[in-house]
Amino acid sequence: MNQEQKQKELLMELDIEEQLAQIKEQEELPPKPQTTKITKSVTNEAFNESEQVTDEDFESRMQDIIERNAEQREALESSNSSGSADLDSGQGNAKETSKPISKADAKQTTSKYKSNRRSNISYYLPTRDKIKIPNPIYTCDQEGTVVINITVNEYGLVTKTDYNRSQSTTSNGCLVDEALYYAERARFSEDASKDNQKGTITYQFQN
Repeated sequence: MNQEQKQKELLMELDIEEQLAQIKEQEELPPKPQTTKITKSVTNEAFNESEQVTDEDFESRMQDIIERNAEQREALESSNSSGSADLDSGQGNAKETSKPISKADAKQTTSKYKSNRRSNISYYLPTRDKIKIPNPIYTCDQEGTVVINITVNEYGLVTKTDYNRSQSTTSNGCLVDEALYYAERARFSEDASKDNQKGTITYQFQN
């Protein structure tokens, strides 16, 4: 065997030993910790009550919230799409992912929400003027008229409320709770001669 052939065989042996050493080194390395992917929940924001909400304010706030949730939903679906596709193919059943809400769809949803959640308010309280009767922002699925009995002190503050079943057209718990909540926050003009004055506030909830 000539010198050149011996050198080639020596190089091959060294190469094989180097590869074996690398494999052994990788086997001795501690396993990499598995990272757990934390998915941020996409939640919808709740409204804070306000003294008065105009149609423009309501639509603008709903538009901002729905578009922001749509963008979060799109990002969430994009990050999970590859993993979901692998899982579905392994089970032999492809699942349809939820269609992201576009800005056009969000605007349409806002208009529908606005038109389907309206209320008219009237009150009966002789000699008193209205200072503030908050307009309900509600998500109840029912409609109807809810009458709330109120007691007003000399400073115009509502000190007591209760549901007037006989004059109301609905006993839906969601509507009654909303009416009671906002009636408690009503305020009327002061009248030092009339403490504990009785009256009513009527809410007509419309879809």
